[in-house]
Amino acid sequence: MYKSNSAANIVKGARFMPCTLIDEESGKEIKLNVKEPKLKVYKQFETLDDSSDISDITAVTAAVLNGNKEGIKIDAEFVENNFTLDEIAQFFDDFSNWIKTARETNPN
Repeated sequence: MYKSNSAANIVKGARFMPCTLIDEESGKEIKLNVKEPKLKVYKQFETLDDSSDISDITAVTAAVLNGNKEGIKIDAEFVENNFTLDEIAQFFDDFSNWIKTARETNPN
């Protein structure tokens, strides 16, 4: 499960998006600070659209989440087991808004 929280934090020039995930198997709450993605991951994110295959969507979601300050590994299987399509859509909406806000706050 994904809990929406799209505040942009600027820490010593680095950009982090706070995220809260719930591992539905264990019930454990996972708090992440997602880093600004590398261009390769961001390009993958930009290619997604309404016709994208679910495996591509879960892979990109995992790639974005896997780039976290805590070093916690998030893979496509975790996304498949813990996210609904609505939660993925909300995550991508939050992610897009966060990137925009982070760019406006510190365009470098």
